[in-house]
Amino acid sequence: MGRNSYPWIVAYLSNLFCKNIVVPLDKELQTAELEDSLIRSEAVAFCYDSKYEAKINEIRENGKTSVKYWIPTEDGELSFEKMLEKGRKLIESGDNSFKDEQPDSET
Repeated sequence: MGRNSYPWIVAYLSNLFCKNIVVPLDKELQTAELEDSLIRSEAVAFCYDSKYEAKINEIRENGKTSVKYWIPTEDGELSFEKMLEKGRKLIESGDNSFKDEQPDSET
């Protein structure tokens, strides 16, 4: 969730490529609406722009969602840049397993 940006596009397309279900959410949703959308979608991971940190922290503190991975596009242990660097290192070490993924037309 966030403004249109390179990290948002990469997160969206890479999840589609990996056969994950992607639920784009409007960054203008009120906190309660966003929380309800996360609950109904049964999301396990949530990528967001750090600009919305206060709203996200409120949802996290409520503990009502099934989100296990809160992924900020900026700073943080699971930040976009850190995940991108980890992917680069895997490729440099010869791990190209992602290339074996085939699209599933049934999903």
